[in-house]
Amino acid sequence: MFQNLEIIGKMLKFHPDSHFGIVDNLSRSQNENLLANINGSYDNFLILSTPFHLPNSTQDVFSQKKYYEEGNFLDIVLKNKEDIVSKKIKLIFFFVDWWGFCNNKEKSGELSGNLVSYDIYKWIYNHLKNANLLKYAVFSSPVSIDDTFVYKEFPIIDYHESFNRYFAFKDLMVDLDSTTFKKFIFTLNRRPRPHRLYSFYKLFQLGIINDMKYTFHFYDETMSTTEDKLNYLNHYLKQWDIDDVDTNILDYYNTQSLDDTYNVKQDNQYIDEAVKLNIESKDCFLEVVNEYNCSDTKTFLTEKVARSIVMRKPFIVLGDRNSLAEIKKMGFKTFDSFWDESYDSLPTAKERIDSAIRTIADLYNSDWQSGYSKELKDTIEYNWNHYYDNYYNSEVKKLERIFK
Repeated sequence: MFQNLEIIGKMLKFHPDSHFGIVDNLSRSQNENLLANINGSYDNFLILSTPFHLPNSTQDVFSQKKYYEEGNFLDIVLKNKEDIVSKKIKLIFFFVDWWGFCNNKEKSGELSGNLVSYDIYKWIYNHLKNANLLKYAVFSSPVSIDDTFVYKEFPIIDYHESFNRYFAFKDLMVDLDSTTFKKFIFTLNRRPRPHRLYSFYKLFQLGIINDMKYTFHFYDETMSTTEDKLNYLNHYLKQWDIDDVDTNILDYYNTQSLDDTYNVKQDNQYIDEAVKLNIESKDCFLEVVNEYNCSDTKTFLTEKVARSIVMRKPFIVLGDRNSLAEIKKMGFKTFDSFWDESYDSLPTAKERIDSAIRTIADLYNSDWQSGYSKELKDTIEYNWNHYYDNYYNSEVKKLERIFK
């Protein structure tokens, strides 16, 4: 919840009844800084997002779907209807995570990758239409709107909040200009999602763990014994057609090869942590990005890919289908001129990871220690400049549409 946020250049008073899905310090300060430069006609905003403040259950993963499906959010909205209609308060649905809508390839309530999708956008539309409030509301989501039905009177603004979290770091993420590399891969894994378990295990099978800088943690205090962890691995890896798990992997799961002072469990995306990761990555040739989700139907890019861009690392993305295609649509370049990226469009997460691992194996057998070619370096620099220039400006325009 944001109230009476005093920020440089302007006072933005977020309505006391609002709840905002942005909870980490970097996201909050970043959006405050951007909003400070928007000269709109509103001083108060009723901002509704994923209702993390409500009780959760395993049947309703993080969506608390009754809040939107049954229109419970209207209790707050209707209480402020007079001020919304008179334009004293702007009503904004500002989703910052996976949940928000279903595209034409999804069904509400079905598992999409590791996550459940819900058509919150359609639920909100129906309730607002019945309340004659559609023209006073704005809907924003960070997820790709490809293949999505959008109501003309209730457009979706695809503001990529999590991908944009490094906007404030332009002067901090310096080019350390490594000419040679001691490690092959830089890869971070905070939560042990199934696709991360599988991809990490495949990297282990390649025998390149000692040429990696990585994090991988369980964060599950109930798994206190080796047997508990092995049962966990067997359970999830079996879903990826691995029946005989090499128990030596346990020496690498639930650990990290980064400096111990980096607290990956806390996952604080603050300046100190970002600078520390920038320094840690300088010795590594390639970042393998294990993204938030591994959907076959919808693409969601987060700060994990953006981090590679601002740290000036070439990347291979293990996540949603067509992630690289989405990156290109945003104006960035990927690395199909340097290695095989056909994995990006394969129909299943397993096929994408297996294909990407083959690309990684080929690169590992190349002369990666000798540094980047001029052409590869030019692509890296192009992406860095684009992130802080044309792409930044395009996202600010979207933010203006949301908050003006």
